Amino acid sequence: MTIDWLTFFNKHTKKYTHFDYPLNVCDKKCLFPEAKKLISFLEDRERIAKHAFFPFIGYDILERRISKIDKTKKYAEQSSIIKKRPIRYASHVDSLIYSYYAAILYEKYEDKVKKLGIGDVVIAYRKSSYMQRCSDNISSAYEVFNEIKNRNCNCVALAFDIKSFYDNIDHKNLKKEWANLLGFEDSFLPEDHFNIYKSLTNYSFVDVRLLAIYILCEAANPVEKGCVDCRFVNRRLLPKVLFKNKEDFRKFKKWYKQYKNVWAGKDDAICGLSKYAFEINPGLLDKENPFGIPQGSSLSSLLANIYMLPFDKKMNDFCKSNGAVYRRYSDDILIICDADKKEQITKFVMEAISERGKHLYIHPIIEGEKSKSRCYDFTSEQILKDPLQYLGFTFDGKNVRIRGSSYARYLRKSKRGIKSMRLATQRKILKLLESGYDINLFPEKLYRKTLYKTYTHLGSRNFWAYTRRAFKTMESAPLKKQLRNHFNRVKDLIDKEDVKFKGFMRQLKASHK
Repeated sequence: MTIDWLTFFNKHTKKYTHFDYPLNVCDKKCLFPEAKKLISFLEDRERIAKHAFFPFIGYDILERRISKIDKTKKYAEQSSIIKKRPIRYASHVDSLIYSYYAAILYEKYEDKVKKLGIGDVVIAYRKSSYMQRCSDNISSAYEVFNEIKNRNCNCVALAFDIKSFYDNIDHKNLKKEWANLLGFEDSFLPEDHFNIYKSLTNYSFVDVRLLAIYILCEAANPVEKGCVDCRFVNRRLLPKVLFKNKEDFRKFKKWYKQYKNVWAGKDDAICGLSKYAFEINPGLLDKENPFGIPQGSSLSSLLANIYMLPFDKKMNDFCKSNGAVYRRYSDDILIICDADKKEQITKFVMEAISERGKHLYIHPIIEGEKSKSRCYDFTSEQILKDPLQYLGFTFDGKNVRIRGSSYARYLRKSKRGIKSMRLATQRKILKLLESGYDINLFPEKLYRKTLYKTYTHLGSRNFWAYTRRAFKTMESAPLKKQLRNHFNRVKDLIDKEDVKFKGFMRQLKASHK
């Protein structure tokens, strides 16, 4: 395998908080000596086989989802659903190793799906020749919507959701498929691959909240003293390198083991297993059939696709033989079929997923009740009120629109981004004043060019530009109509923050007279 090392390092060397020092090995023209050392390290299979991986740092992404309780009422009461997505991210060197081996395995994975004839089935985390044709979610969704139109909407779309996909991946089956991809039998992995396999299955992690408490909270034993402020420590203030030497790390390890159970809860990211210093993969408690890999490493998404190879092959063959179309985007499965094939295909999906591991579970389709798995019947007029939701779009058999929750999320993001710009500008002004700058040289308004490029049609890589590309591809007038007033919304948000910024500047000038 040949790798463009300059591109590789520029893509995978990032600065973030972890136990080791950030990698700074690239510039625009040449590689530094440190990069050459890393190259020899990554290509040395014996050293990778003996490499000791750091614990992951873990946190939860909380996604707020609003759903109407009674959809028949115009002003129906709404319920807020909080979805937790556990994220574990690796240290800088570990992440570089995962990225390097992901590049190795990716080429083999693409050859495998080509041989199996399922190149157009798996959509997520790929850049194959098929995915170059379907370069993003727009083209992939448009292909599915056209399939429904070509059937004259005499079909149903079965959307299945796998519960906690990464957390329930079976280790034995993962190792078997990994070995098969490399051309080995009996689940044999070379020593370097086996060491990486162990690091992603037998992993441990440190909760970022306790890291923030230990490093940033002023109290000696904040958890024991019941310090309320330690629950709201700003994790962004954590240093890039958490510990400068092994002794400091050992002290933290001892402290962590003592206090972690105080913070552990039933639905908490912390496992609270007292005999271990750090949290371990909960799936290791099932010694006969261990399961689960961390979501967040640069290798996890590819391993999930490798793990599902037999399932994808089996489902695609079965759907083709029954005149159906099968697609999978990570843990989301979509099947387009005739209405009379619904029960047969649903039963087959449940049986096929159980073969991948006893802990994998697909939410069942329950008519009349809420479920993450749904049946969208395009032969019924109900589809106009409850359209198919797929890859950020909705489709009712005729019109394509941006999914309402996706648009609402973008509005919230733009509001937070504009506010953050104001606060960052204010902090920068205060620092410059301390350095002796003249207060009269500072602007009276927020700098708008960056904000407009980020959140309106004036930018080329944002939500607005993505929607325009979707409109050009799908030619759906309702889709374009959704964002017709968005520029004015963004302008109003900027004007509101401008008022606050002007008030800040007036107070600042008054205090410096």
